[in-house]
Amino acid sequence: MSKNIYRNISTMLVCLLILPVKPAYAFYSVNNAYINSSSPDFSTELSGYFKKIQPIYNELYYLGESVYSALIKKQNAENLINQIDYEIANLNSIRENLFMLSNNTNISSTEQGIALGILITTGYYKLAYQSLRIALTTKDSAMQIKYLEDFFRYNTLGSTTLNSIEKNINL
Repeated sequence: MSKNIYRNISTMLVCLLILPVKPAYAFYSVNNAYINSSSPDFSTELSGYFKKIQPIYNELYYLGESVYSALIKKQNAENLINQIDYEIANLNSIRENLFMLSNNTNISSTEQGIALGILITTGYYKLAYQSLRIALTTKDSAMQIKYLEDFFRYNTLGSTTLNSIEKNINL
């Protein structure tokens, strides 16, 4: 019976890798309208945050593969949980700094919009990390599937938002 459950999980994950691209596109227009900036000029501090956030999509993807593999093989997930906790702590630090930057009255409204867009992206990525962590700690296979689905959705939304920002600032 557990082989059938994990076969269903595998089938669903393959579908989730393909299907989230279309629904996530619907959020592109919302994010595009919100940011609505075409100026490539922004602070080096903001540029640094943008460059820190860019590789997270791929890191999350590979971490998701590791989590899925650990769930299938019923391996000890303590190292993965520790890695996820570490990444969430780093992301929280970046989010705090971005929040302070977005509330700074000395920067332009364009830069504030970009900072908020990056902040939204980090929020999606944080939700993706948290979904992976919960999938690892829950014992119910149906809930594991739900949280893996959430992981793919949040990772895709984060990537879509980041691509929207990149398009608007013409990097």
